Amino acid sequence: MTKRYGSAPALSEVSFTASAGEVHALIGMNGAGKSTLVKILVGAEQPDSGELSLDGRTVTFGSTRAAGEHGIAVVAQDLNVFEHLTVLANLFLMREPRRAGLVDTAAMRARGRRALARVGLDIDPRTPVSALAPADRQRVAIARALLFDPRVLVLDEPTSALQARETERLLELVRELRDSGAAIVYVSHFLQDVFSIADRVTVLRDGRAALAGIPAADTTLAETVRVMAGDVEPRLPPPSAAPRANVPTGISLEVDRLTLPGAFEDVSFRVAGGEILGLAGLEGSGAREVVASLFGATPATSGRAILADGRIIGRNMTASVRRGVAYVPPDRQSSGVMMDASVVDNLLQVRVATLGRGGFLLTRRSLTRRAARRIEQLGIKVDQPSDRLGSLSGGNQQKVLLGKWLEADASVFLLDDPTAAVDVHARADIHAVIRALADSGAVVVVASSDTDELIQLCDRVGVLYQGRLRGVVAADDLTTPGLLEAVNTGETLAVPGKGTSHARTH
Repeated sequence: MTKRYGSAPALSEVSFTASAGEVHALIGMNGAGKSTLVKILVGAEQPDSGELSLDGRTVTFGSTRAAGEHGIAVVAQDLNVFEHLTVLANLFLMREPRRAGLVDTAAMRARGRRALARVGLDIDPRTPVSALAPADRQRVAIARALLFDPRVLVLDEPTSALQARETERLLELVRELRDSGAAIVYVSHFLQDVFSIADRVTVLRDGRAALAGIPAADTTLAETVRVMAGDVEPRLPPPSAAPRANVPTGISLEVDRLTLPGAFEDVSFRVAGGEILGLAGLEGSGAREVVASLFGATPATSGRAILADGRIIGRNMTASVRRGVAYVPPDRQSSGVMMDASVVDNLLQVRVATLGRGGFLLTRRSLTRRAARRIEQLGIKVDQPSDRLGSLSGGNQQKVLLGKWLEADASVFLLDDPTAAVDVHARADIHAVIRALADSGAVVVVASSDTDELIQLCDRVGVLYQGRLRGVVAADDLTTPGLLEAVNTGETLAVPGKGTSHARTH
């Protein structure tokens, strides 16, 4: 299979075989091509060249429905379940059995109960999906895929929202499906899960098959990580980096035994002003939960986070903002910015609305001039400051989100996946802004799902695993394979003394 988007190759001559009665894991780093290959397998995308065959016969799927008719089903990462509908309605969405032209409700309930029983769910099919726990929603999505006895089942990040016990139950279900004769394509970032369940493994790297269908027993997690990364050489500082000098002192953040049951436990670290600390971890490890807790979005139940002047943050969001704490969430469209408002209103919303600084004294013209200076400083590409934020690219929206906190005079920046869903040029620009924040003396904490980003951007990186901080390592001592292995196993390369600060020149 080969697939291009514009001039960029997403897949380059990738071959992949899923066989009945096995779990074939498909793994790779972000951007490796996994999502594109899955979309082709289930008919959501068409390849530019290559051939798809089922039981030796060449097939072409123009849609996911066409793939389903041939016995190929997918459980996507976002599940695509509708919370306002019942479990039964979700199971038979647009596929209701009919009798004499009418929906056969009795048949739906009978078949629905059988499908739910296969995934271990003993619930009333009339239950609203909104009333279910995340693990049970996952099972509903799998039950829907099993309704028509697929020969090939594609599971895309099936355990990303599950706790350890729920994950093990799901993996046991996958084993049962495999033993029943289905071919399972299992896509996951959780490599320990992969090696507990996979019969074969394919590793994609840069759109190519770096390992193609090797038996899982013939490799190890560490070896696979090295293949995924493709480069075991230590990272060098970015070539555009400039020495950090004259960093103001007097700003710091100390986190002492912070705990939020079910999310993280006994987390302690210190970040000095002028330093960028990265938090690495798989989904559910506690990395992003710690960042949200420090802001007060989900307050910890014990422990504390203290600024240099003795003030405590993280108890509620408004108080954190007033104490100079900024938070950039992973989903800017739903919780970070106002898509239908102007760039001006977004840039100044915290300064004027929350902090009340100058809002009644400054005219609209003055506010626009202030926003224009921030737009120029951050290199935000927009025709007019009055333009609607939703008309900007993702990278420029992210710059606006950072800019609003600069306008709020924040001194502590908590960033969760700050370059998610932006292109390479916007990523470089955002990294430059983050380094400039540290250069000004701010405390910066970055949680990111991108291990390369953490190594390139941060002074130190802490590894969270199963809710605990397993160590904090100088970024200069890390390689991508080493960090990938650490987030998957909880083992770190080295652990400096508690509270050690390591500031690297940029």
